[in-house]
Amino acid sequence: MRARGQRWLNEFQQRIYDVLAGSKYYDAKHQLYEDEIAFATGTMLIYEDRETVINCQVPCAGEYFLGTDGLNNRSVFNREFTMTVRQLMSRSVRRRLSERTTAISGIRRAAISAPSTS
Repeated sequence: MRARGQRWLNEFQQRIYDVLAGSKYYDAKHQLYEDEIAFATGTMLIYEDRETVINCQVPCAGEYFLGTDGLNNRSVFNREFTMTVRQLMSRSVRRRLSERTTAISGIRRAAISAPSTS
């Protein structure tokens, strides 16, 4: 029974390592450490991804804002996203886009799918 449990743990550990290796986790962690050294703070965002399970990103200093509570613990993370319509459509937020943005994306999608002449 113990050997079966150990085998399960080893398999689980290997799967976690495979997900981390395929998701830019280690590159993002390296960038996070550099930000912590240079700016005394850093954040890493982990998003779900259909292809790699997770997608790790480290926003640049100035792209996000941290807030604290009454005990001076970081409790708020705000980030402003500036994206093109094409970038929005490539994310999984399509169903939450406004009608105006969806209309613009229809125009953009037609332009994107047209063959290039250059």
